[in-house]
Amino acid sequence: MKLLLPVLAALIGFAATPAHAQYDRDHIADCVQDDKVPAENIVRACENGIASRVAGQGGLDEYVPQAYLTMAVAQERLGKYKDAQASLVEVLKKQLGSAVAWAKFAEDSAKLGESPALPMQMLDAFVKKTPKNEYVLRTACRIRGMLNQQLDVAVANCDDALRIAPKDEWGYYSRCLVRYRKGDLALAIGDCDEALRIDPKFDGALYIRGLANLHMGQTDLGNADIAAAKTAYPKVAEEYAMFGIRP
Repeated sequence: MKLLLPVLAALIGFAATPAHAQYDRDHIADCVQDDKVPAENIVRACENGIASRVAGQGGLDEYVPQAYLTMAVAQERLGKYKDAQASLVEVLKKQLGSAVAWAKFAEDSAKLGESPALPMQMLDAFVKKTPKNEYVLRTACRIRGMLNQQLDVAVANCDDALRIAPKDEWGYYSRCLVRYRKGDLALAIGDCDEALRIDPKFDGALYIRGLANLHMGQTDLGNADIAAAKTAYPKVAEEYAMFGIRP
């Protein structure tokens, strides 16, 4: 499971056709997250890259949301937090499950002096728009858990998702994560058990179950789960640590 977008990778790694290869080289080569590149250059490059994709000079695929995310990071460097928020909204329209984009939106809200509830209100709007979509419901559950916000609402989101899709490992994993955040460790382990019955190599479920076992004093079980999670996905601990989730 890859929790985060590949924001540190080469975000313009699409196959350029001869018709626009030179355009790409000349105008969007700087649309990468690199502190050594002036932020103004990154914003301009990403804007040009997005425009070229929308105009049909290349496939939209994953480039546009990644470019918006890269642009948001550069806008934050410039102190333009409102602009960054607008870019992040464009990411979330395409990739609702981007924990990075939600976290950055929440950080920008705080820097602007806005209510920390604003990102959760946005998430509520997604849920209200599609109240019977299990993907949206369990994504809302997971994001609230990642950000450690509105955990009771998060459990309700997962409950609704699992009523619709009772054999969805992501629903159980998401509720496991939230219950872990709440300190309901036995319930969290039970949910991760269910996720792992469906997918025994689900690294996120292994990792959170491992942390829950450690907190319950089950050191051997906890360490075994964490080791298995790292075998399945070596960066799992690093990515959870970005959200304050660590042993």
